[in-house]
Amino acid sequence: MGCKINNTNYALVTLDGGLSIVNTDNPSSPSETVHINHEDYHTFNSKLGIPDVETFVYNGITYAFLATNKKNDVAPLEPFPLVMIINLNEALEQASQNPPPPYEILIDPYNPSGDVYVGKIDDFGEIKQSHTLTIDGDYLYVATLNDSLPVWDLGSSPTSPQYKGFITINPSDAIHEMYVESTGSASSKVYASALRGGLHVIDLNLQNMSFTVTTQLYDSDKKYANLVNSTDPLFNFRFTHSAWPNADGSYIFTTDELAIFTSDNCNVNLNSDINLYLPGPYVLRDAHRHGAFLRTWKTSQL
Repeated sequence: MGCKINNTNYALVTLDGGLSIVNTDNPSSPSETVHINHEDYHTFNSKLGIPDVETFVYNGITYAFLATNKKNDVAPLEPFPLVMIINLNEALEQASQNPPPPYEILIDPYNPSGDVYVGKIDDFGEIKQSHTLTIDGDYLYVATLNDSLPVWDLGSSPTSPQYKGFITINPSDAIHEMYVESTGSASSKVYASALRGGLHVIDLNLQNMSFTVTTQLYDSDKKYANLVNSTDPLFNFRFTHSAWPNADGSYIFTTDELAIFTSDNCNVNLNSDINLYLPGPYVLRDAHRHGAFLRTWKTSQL
């Protein structure tokens, strides 16, 4: 993702179990400024992954929130944090004092310390991992790859977020990612992509974590269009990997991460389906709308 800090444009790139901060002021010649990683990331048995990053600005400081994706199952180490919190301004300041770039910062994921790694959210109960993150308004939403969607309030202290609670989708499946838009100071609409559980459009009250599922859509069988959510291994389904609505919510763009059917078999879900892009046999992932443009990527291509 991109952000601007001190009038400089940066891309935040998750790779190698860490975070790379890349100066993109010259888009044709980007340069890595800082590389943040855990102190043992060169070792074979380190399993910390950083699949997603979101930013939040508070009192002029830009914080990066890092999903960690995997538990550490290498005894006797404890599980990795659910979310790690990085002060990007301080990381860039340290880099400016230690030329030439890139400046490497090594951190202990278990113990926030110093001025760069400033906070964490630990796992608890059934909330064991974070796969993707969404920050909208003052709230952090975590996709956990199970049926739970927990939320934290960042508004009073982004380094010590206030846990609001979680909701559970039904039927149970993995929440892979979500698009969220505020509908009030303490309410939101969540487009939760739940893989074989389909797409859940949820009206969420952030004061008491009550919610209503207003829409639930499944991808369905190519041959039998009325058959949904089958457990048959031969079921020719497309599950919901990501979703992104247009500005007024009249259309929702979804991708499936599985094989795309050819055009003669394309319109199999619902009568309201509109298929914009069917390159077959490639895989479309992660739709993101920006203004009048929809960006996605298939396998290794954008």
